[in-house]
Formats: sequence, C-alpha cells, structure tokens
Amino acid sequence: MKIATIFLANPLLQPNIGLMFWTLLTFVILLLVLRKFAWGPIMTGLKTREESIE
Repeated sequence: MKIATIFLANPLLQPNIGLMFWTLLTFVILLLVLRKFAWGPIMTGLKTREESIE
C-alpha cells in the first residue's frame, strides 16, 4: 500500500486547518493566563526556596 493511499484513506492523518487554529488559540490563551497568574507565585516560591537553601 502506498503512503499517499494511507493518507487519503485515514481522515485522522489529514490536517484540519480549523482544528489547528482553535488548538493554537487555546494554547496561547492558556499561556497568557498562566503567565499572568502562575508565573509570579512560582518564581516567588523558587526564590524563597533558594534563599532557605543558602
């Protein structure tokens, strides 16, 4: 069986532009939310831990 036949026969292997767009948009939104709300507390905890180790 040729590779082209496999790609045409299986819709899971075909790129879906709409799905890629929404996946990328969701990832960027999640990244921005985590940067705003999680990055500060994580860095504060790491600095506190580093100071307690020294």
